[in-house]
Amino acid sequence: MSADDVEDLEGSSNFLSIIAILTSSVDDEEVAEACCDALLRLSTSVDKKELGTAAMDALTSCVIKMTEEDAASVVEVALSVMAKVASAVDVFGEVSLEALGKAMDTFDGTEPVIQEQGCLVICGIAEKKDAKVIAGLVDWGVMKRLEEADAKIVNVRNKKYVTEAMDLIAASN
Repeated sequence: MSADDVEDLEGSSNFLSIIAILTSSVDDEEVAEACCDALLRLSTSVDKKELGTAAMDALTSCVIKMTEEDAASVVEVALSVMAKVASAVDVFGEVSLEALGKAMDTFDGTEPVIQEQGCLVICGIAEKKDAKVIAGLVDWGVMKRLEEADAKIVNVRNKKYVTEAMDLIAASN
């Protein structure tokens, strides 16, 4: 499969086939980025819960693999999709949370946009106001991670993502 094939599938809103391509092509940076870009664009026009439920494992695998490959642009887009669907999915698993943490740690000083997207993913998770999920975030060290992200985000306007995440977590505790 190629990036062009992904574009054709996006035109028909066939996100399940795009997810299948992402799953089978997670080692191919160009195809993985095309899949994540397509899923991000589709996230505005398809059911977020359905998309998120179907895509979360593939997105998590993509974040893990592309973090290992130092492919920050792909990680950024994958996290953007996760941020769009995080509040809609029933479960944001431990593995997904660990992938998020690994990405934020790996690109901590070099890619402030990944810090921003990480904060938006945390906002999405916290928006659910699920006490068990919030407890999991707290156990994960979310407040420390948010404080670290705040120091690394260079765009002053986007520091609000840290505050929003902290406020959502505080309101749910």
